[in-house]
Amino acid sequence: MQRFRQLACEQNPNIQMIFPMAEVVGLLQEGVGHLLREATLALMNLVMEEEVRHRAGERHQQHPERRAPRWGKEDGYCVVDGQKVPIRLTRLRSPENREQRLDSYELFQRSAPLEQSGWDKMMRGLSTRNYGALGMEETLTVHRLRVAAKLRRTQFH
Repeated sequence: MQRFRQLACEQNPNIQMIFPMAEVVGLLQEGVGHLLREATLALMNLVMEEEVRHRAGERHQQHPERRAPRWGKEDGYCVVDGQKVPIRLTRLRSPENREQRLDSYELFQRSAPLEQSGWDKMMRGLSTRNYGALGMEETLTVHRLRVAAKLRRTQFH
């Protein structure tokens, strides 16, 4: 993470996204949420490519200070809007021929703190048996009725 923070603080490169209006309209057909997810994914790709450019230099050019040459692509995932979304990322190798992970990619794999608070609330609701707050009351009612019916059957046999 240190290298990524250093890149952001010291060099502060600009990242520019361009979305043709036709593409925006096409994405909006599936809803604003879909447009935002696609824009987020595009931004994540640009950030990762900027980190690769910083560490490996421009593609197809000699770079005397190169710290990590490109080493192909691999499939991975990022967390967007609480969901794992497949993504293709550039691999980098160290001079010692070791895999070098992108710091930005590791950040994009993390779940948001908001999702963690949602998980905490859900667990609190389960531990206090406050099922109604979790939207599980109907499920539990059906389960209770089944258990009661099973008990009645075993009592009469």
